Amino acid sequence: MSNEDIKVVSKKKPEVNDSSKELISNSETPVDIYSGIKKKKTIIKSLRDLVNGQEDKSTFKNVKKLQTEWKNIGQLDNPKDKTLWTTYNALLDRFYDNRSIYFELKELDRKKNLELNRIENVEILNEDCRNINHKADVIHLGYISKTLKFLDHAQQNLNEKGIAIFHEAYNNSWLGFKRRADWGTIPSNFSELMEKHGFLTKKFERVKFYGPSKSHIIAYLQKI
Repeated sequence: MSNEDIKVVSKKKPEVNDSSKELISNSETPVDIYSGIKKKKTIIKSLRDLVNGQEDKSTFKNVKKLQTEWKNIGQLDNPKDKTLWTTYNALLDRFYDNRSIYFELKELDRKKNLELNRIENVEILNEDCRNINHKADVIHLGYISKTLKFLDHAQQNLNEKGIAIFHEAYNNSWLGFKRRADWGTIPSNFSELMEKHGFLTKKFERVKFYGPSKSHIIAYLQKI
């Protein structure tokens, strides 16, 4: 390579660097940061609504979804990002603290319920009870999500005229209850649904009131 070739390369090298800097300065990085900040503010608003609202079966799933969205955005090179993180983290702490208290109260409530119903020698299962086949005179289906899905298995494992104690949250209007006095009856909608699963509804009561539209009910069901 001649000296002239070296000089030509030396002259062109700064031009390449300047061009690269120009590409960087014209990139969409600032727009991405702005977009990320906006998305994080939206996540915080949604998370705050979930934390302050009434928890239902979809709440935990929605919180986990928001956590995934936050993680996908990642850390942003902006002073606001630290403030947003502090707020986001505080809301998550509140949610999980409330959830921990909720399950502690739920466990105390379960024990109280067992005492009130004079139920003894209870074996608490930490796995899906549909994996277990064990003949019984009484099966207590309480405090599990979507209890209806467990009824058929309970029916198969109950002895003749066995009893299933059924807990679940139901919409009051679907049950047909509009007044306080209505709660002294067995709703026909519920009774018909239980018959489809092989049970007669012997007793029906409200355990808790979750608001104007939903109640935690308990029913004594006899195998047909």
